Amino acid sequence: MLPKRKKTIRQKTIDRLDGLFSEYIRRLAMKLEHGCQRCKSFKTDWKQLQCAHFHSRRKYSTRWHPLNSAGVCGGCHMFLDSHAIEKVAFFRALLGEYEFDKLNIAAEFVTHGTDYATVELYYKEKLKELEEGI
Repeated sequence: MLPKRKKTIRQKTIDRLDGLFSEYIRRLAMKLEHGCQRCKSFKTDWKQLQCAHFHSRRKYSTRWHPLNSAGVCGGCHMFLDSHAIEKVAFFRALLGEYEFDKLNIAAEFVTHGTDYATVELYYKEKLKELEEGI
């Protein structure tokens, strides 16, 4: 068995940003729905939710875009990831036609050199706002 490769600084940064973004989306879902944004099941803690993406995280133009994700329970996350038509319908209903179209346009852009520091500052501030109830 081959030894695991050490993560690069870039990979560690991306992991950190993914964690911040996921926490923000799940906390926002708790604020808006007190649980899953799809089935509306009540949850007592944001850690009981998962961050479901509409467009793949491979697309850096939308990887940390707040419209590209929803806080959902594990069952809904599995369902959405295995039922493409229902996933489209869910995100279209969640966002509305205009925002849904904007997200799809943004997903087609190729990004070069994402400013990770700005993304990190933005989501740290958004989490702070949620905690303070702003």
